[in-house]
Amino acid sequence: MVIRQLQITVEWQSIEWLDLAACRDSDAATQQACRRCPVRAPCLAAAIAIDDPAQWRGGVTRDERIVLWEQLETAFQNLRDLEFTHLDRLVDGRSAG
Repeated sequence: MVIRQLQITVEWQSIEWLDLAACRDSDAATQQACRRCPVRAPCLAAAIAIDDPAQWRGGVTRDERIVLWEQLETAFQNLRDLEFTHLDRLVDGRSAG
């Protein structure tokens, strides 16, 4: 939700870390390649941000990335709702407690 709201896109060919990816010269990433890859974290972040359809990215399967995304959205919504509750209390003149 956060990334989608900001309309972030990733241009894969202009990402500096991509040259270091273990799967750079292969047809597709594999679990074994991801295990030895030095850029797992930025790869995973980019894959989540653009909803990459590849099976393996950042050492995580597509299904696992979907779960991670859903958890991120839930956390964002909970924090947003908490902030709205706090603002409502301030507007109503009540203590934020």
